[in-house]
Amino acid sequence: MLCFSQSSSFSYSYFNRSYTCDSLQQNSIAVIPHNQYFLVAGIYQAANTYSAFYVRALDGSGDILWEKILDEGFGYRNLSGGGSFIPTKDGNFILAASKKNPNNSVSESEIQTVVLTKINENGDVLWKKMLHQNDIQSVRQISQANDGSFIIVGFQKLEDEKVHTYIAKLNERGDMEWDKQLRIGNKSVALSVETTVNNDYIVSGYQINDQTATDMFVSKLNSDGELIWTKSYGTDEHDTGCTVKALPNGDFLMAGAIREQGIKKLYLAQLNNQGEIQWDKIHALPHIANIQTSLQLTENGDFAGVAYFYNENEKTMPIVLFFDKNGFLIHQQIIEGQSQSNTYIKDMEPTADGGYVLTGFNYNEQNSWVLKTDNKGYACEELNCQRSNNDLQTDIADNFPIKTKHFVQIAPNPISSESSMTYQLPLNQQYGKVLIYNQSGRLVQQFSIHQKQGSKTIAAKDFESGMYVYQVIVKEEVLQTGRFSVR
Repeated sequence: MLCFSQSSSFSYSYFNRSYTCDSLQQNSIAVIPHNQYFLVAGIYQAANTYSAFYVRALDGSGDILWEKILDEGFGYRNLSGGGSFIPTKDGNFILAASKKNPNNSVSESEIQTVVLTKINENGDVLWKKMLHQNDIQSVRQISQANDGSFIIVGFQKLEDEKVHTYIAKLNERGDMEWDKQLRIGNKSVALSVETTVNNDYIVSGYQINDQTATDMFVSKLNSDGELIWTKSYGTDEHDTGCTVKALPNGDFLMAGAIREQGIKKLYLAQLNNQGEIQWDKIHALPHIANIQTSLQLTENGDFAGVAYFYNENEKTMPIVLFFDKNGFLIHQQIIEGQSQSNTYIKDMEPTADGGYVLTGFNYNEQNSWVLKTDNKGYACEELNCQRSNNDLQTDIADNFPIKTKHFVQIAPNPISSESSMTYQLPLNQQYGKVLIYNQSGRLVQQFSIHQKQGSKTIAAKDFESGMYVYQVIVKEEVLQTGRFSVR
């Protein structure tokens, strides 16, 4: 088995890298920034049902330093996302995954085994545990409590032949202390778990019932697994599941999606420790699905996550969404991949320099994908690129010759408080994007156009004083270039 990535001997601030193998499909599912490099966990899969869990170390340029196989054999293996690979309090790491017997299809109703693997920073296996090898279950996330114990959540098929939320507590050596099943509605699946400062557990996911179809749910359990409360959120239509993120004040952020008259909309809320809504926001963003990664908090209380939108080729592309502490959308950044096929981001983690590292894969080609971005989600755009800070500084006059068209207009200009950017795309076009660059040629803001005409508010508070250049792009062609200034 030979795996490839472009190599470099320099350290870069940004990279956008893909990794392929000569005979295997591979996905990158989770990432942990560690010291001066990144630990990436993922899956290899072959046509003959061989599969393996791997972990690899990448340097600051995205080059592979080493790689280790943690578990391999025939059958299907599954990692759900970033919450399945976490650092431990003793300086090591733990991977919580599922594997299925050979010849079984990938579904919630097939025989599965939970595999827990603890490794050190060199990828050496310290211990490995199998949970309920004869039961039907899958793990979605793992969290570590202050006392060193672990909590895992997922789903398990019980004697009623229905799938229900599964929760298990393990000691720091991976031995089972207790496990529980939550019977919420006709069916429920846990998607995330957070540990409180009191070593209680907040579990979230989705549940299906006869009255309101699919809803989000959040449950609180104490350290012994006893249920304190369960609450459901959503509409009478088929909503989605939700994930939660603990806040410093003891509250929780919740992210999911609802449907209103058949239209899917992002749903964000802040819950107190009793599950009561402190605020909620509904975002009707055209062509954008619900947030797929765990939410990440910033120092000032804002937060971000990765969603998907459908481009002009009707393929999924990731988009990083940034919200303020009250759930208002303040910035969005498209992650450029391969626009002719579906691409996904499964994890987003903060880095020491204030940026983020993201992992995912390309669905059609099944190659893994890792990106290093700045604090606004910007990485160099083309696949397999690498850039330093200096490389991103270009001369604005040389690189952005003005193209005078009238697809976009900004008024008033200069901007002292707020201005309106109105747009109208050419005939038969309804998808495009607008890129905004500062005087050094650095991309500082980007947003997508999902309809033929509309408007967007440009706020002076989002920019430093100075001159900016914007480009209107449709089908990778720059249709218009203009300038505006901020006072």
